[in-house]
Amino acid sequence: MLAAKNIYSQLFDQAPAGYLKLDQQGRILKANSTLRDMLNISHLNIEGQHLTRFIHPDDFAMFNSRYPAFFNKPENKTIELCLLKHASDKTPIRVQLNGRLIAEQSESGQLHQYLLVIAADITERHRLEEEKELAAKVFETSEEAIIITDDCRCILSVNQAFIDITGFQRTEVIGRTLLSVLFASKDVKIIQAIGSKLLTCGRWKGEVECLRRDGSPMIASVSISCSNDLFGKIKNCIVIFSDITQKKLNDSRIEFLAHYDILTKLPNRSHFNELLNNAILHASRTREFMAVLFLDLDRFKLLNDTFGHLAGDVLLQNMASRLLACV
Repeated sequence: MLAAKNIYSQLFDQAPAGYLKLDQQGRILKANSTLRDMLNISHLNIEGQHLTRFIHPDDFAMFNSRYPAFFNKPENKTIELCLLKHASDKTPIRVQLNGRLIAEQSESGQLHQYLLVIAADITERHRLEEEKELAAKVFETSEEAIIITDDCRCILSVNQAFIDITGFQRTEVIGRTLLSVLFASKDVKIIQAIGSKLLTCGRWKGEVECLRRDGSPMIASVSISCSNDLFGKIKNCIVIFSDITQKKLNDSRIEFLAHYDILTKLPNRSHFNELLNNAILHASRTREFMAVLFLDLDRFKLLNDTFGHLAGDVLLQNMASRLLACV
């Protein structure tokens, strides 16, 4: 019997997982070496101390409310909480406590109950779960549309911004190819260029013309990055894009206003001088003739004063249209 107890004691102390014996009040009856190392307390005698001494303050209330159930309700035998390390390293570790109620009879015949607890360090698993949850939140709340595809460029997932921008619902695009959904242009050269860039560099960035669900065109700023398997083959593609249609229109309008008169649509003075200089240089190089037409509108001020500026604007627009039609 003594030999069996010694073997049990050695197995308990040298187990690869943290082991604890706790009484009904939560006091530590025994802790093995693994648990002591886990908490950096291998040099301390902690028997008789309450487990809450090592529990993070944020988990006090939860532990105190749930601990009695380990003794009263057999189905509630697992709890997750943070334990604090001793001394200089105050970094908490996340553990899962799995308890089993043990009843032993003493030599005097009294029945004693204690809780045998296995403490598993799940810090890394918890960190990965939090990162996964954060990534999922970023994916779903991003203002940019995000598409995830498989190795065949078939769509696996899209976020809410994709739905808002394109008008497609998830069920309408899951399983379809990226090409059939996103790219309005079927230009083989462009598609091949993108594919080649992804194969060589694993990423591509540019602007493409897309179609919304209602068929209306849009210009999208697209970024594609790929992840590879162990053999270097593309496993997934992550496509991020935003609708820049309005920005392109605004840029075009700003560009137009910088070079043309908004009323007549004719080149403004700055742009005209640029065109004139280019024409003079061209004529000089090619030894060709060139002509400059100068028009003076007689009594234009009288027209404005008599019929108003709107009439003058209409006259200028009609004259400009006729001149443009002659070019």
